[in-house]
Amino acid sequence: MDLLHKKFEPRPLTIKSFLHHTVKRYAQMPSLAFVGQTPITYSELGHQIDNLSTLLQSYGFVKGDKVALYAQNMPNWVIAYFAIVNQGMIVVPVLPDFTSEEIENVLIHSEAKGLFVSDKLYSKIIGIDFPNLELIIKVDDLSIIYRKTEAVENFQLKNINVDEDDLAAIIYTSGTTGCSKGVMLSHKNITFVAMQ
Repeated sequence: MDLLHKKFEPRPLTIKSFLHHTVKRYAQMPSLAFVGQTPITYSELGHQIDNLSTLLQSYGFVKGDKVALYAQNMPNWVIAYFAIVNQGMIVVPVLPDFTSEEIENVLIHSEAKGLFVSDKLYSKIIGIDFPNLELIIKVDDLSIIYRKTEAVENFQLKNINVDEDDLAAIIYTSGTTGCSKGVMLSHKNITFVAMQ
């Protein structure tokens, strides 16, 4: 049977174990890229995720902190998503077509401590006061736009235990009947669906 189609079930059922298994098994295979660009390998993807997780931890982010992701589809969206959930933080994806008012509602309601935002969508958050935000990173090049405090120098990535029932993501609906509602998904919820 072809390795790509062989069913596997990492244990525990977490995004972290799923990602570790995939990076290890398919290390030299292409993982993601923009159309027309040379894809990075899964090994490179794993390194980039670890580097970004280290950056978040160096700014004091810990398991259970919520980090919003407000950007259109791009390779760095995937890297940011995995860097957040891989270390037990909770990702809060924000739909790119949300209005400034909807974004404000989501970030305040979710109590997001960090935000990844793309150049294309940055203008929608200018002037909004987000009382909990401590770090804003431009997802396009992973540069820091805003930081409340300085990072710890020479920080080493801490291996955080992530359990199946830990919250991985809060997905906000489009809010057609009022304000957006947050749907909470565990690592097990997301991993099970991905495997199916």
